[in-house]
Amino acid sequence: MHISNSTARRRTVLAGSLGLLAAGRAGAAAAFLTRALRMVVNFPPGGTVDRTARALAEHLAAQLGQPVVVENRGGASGSIGALAVARAPADGHRLLIAFSSISINPALQRELPFDTLRDLRPVARLVDTPQILVVHPSLGARTVPELIAVARRRAQPLRYASVGIGTPGHLAGEMFAQQAGIPLEHVPYRGVGEAAPDVLAGRVPLHFVSFPSGHALVGPGRLMALGVASASRMGSAPQVPTIAEQGLPGYAVAAWVGAFLPAATPDAVLERWHAALQAALETPAAREALAAAGAEPARTTPAEFAAQIAEEIPFWQRFVTERGITVE
Repeated sequence: MHISNSTARRRTVLAGSLGLLAAGRAGAAAAFLTRALRMVVNFPPGGTVDRTARALAEHLAAQLGQPVVVENRGGASGSIGALAVARAPADGHRLLIAFSSISINPALQRELPFDTLRDLRPVARLVDTPQILVVHPSLGARTVPELIAVARRRAQPLRYASVGIGTPGHLAGEMFAQQAGIPLEHVPYRGVGEAAPDVLAGRVPLHFVSFPSGHALVGPGRLMALGVASASRMGSAPQVPTIAEQGLPGYAVAAWVGAFLPAATPDAVLERWHAALQAALETPAAREALAAAGAEPARTTPAEFAAQIAEEIPFWQRFVTERGITVE
């Protein structure tokens, strides 16, 4: 078969371009391991997102051959830390460890300076952290039905804390109020560390918070766990019933901690991070630390995680619109 000189030249140029592209990707992957790596946690220290990152950091350093620094950049329900990674160089040296509020923020923060689906690249859902409802003992409620009865007797709405506007705890409270038919007043904080003193003192008697953080506040003379906002009971605390089984069938709010990279990150770098994260989750020390915190490891590919987020964002947009929820 005869090939013209022009066709041959085009093929040579195309092959050269593909070679340069492949070399560029390989170069990006190689340059990935040239200095310390940063895990940007989009919530303050002490909460589930922070604990997950720190449980994995040491093992990631061993996997990747570079120091891994955990950097807390909380605020705006996780958007400040997310923006820092969305705008970072796409060379793999900065990884976002984010709470699932990242799927809720587009519904509440109308002028986000970044687009979750456009500017961030999902790597993996790391752990599932169902919300738990904990209450101050002064309310005299030991079950969800008793809490609903207390709320209906009061002249003023019961106040509930969350770790920020647009977090799963915020939306868990809204869903609870909707399904129970009671008024609740939302009191947002910047993280568990800020919320805990007011909740423990009874100034804000209800708290919807991730299971690991909430369960740490439970005990004699402290708070009581009324239920988890998941479809089934937690394996690490089977004695705590679900909220759904206590008269609110179908009640559940998905909550998780996941990892993201800047959108333009090359495939090779993303795959390296994904493999390292999965290996770190399998180490006995990390599994023990996460189990002690009540966080259950998840197993997702980047594509599966991206598809999940693409479904969650419109779901929360519909819910927020239906409930008339605003950030004010």
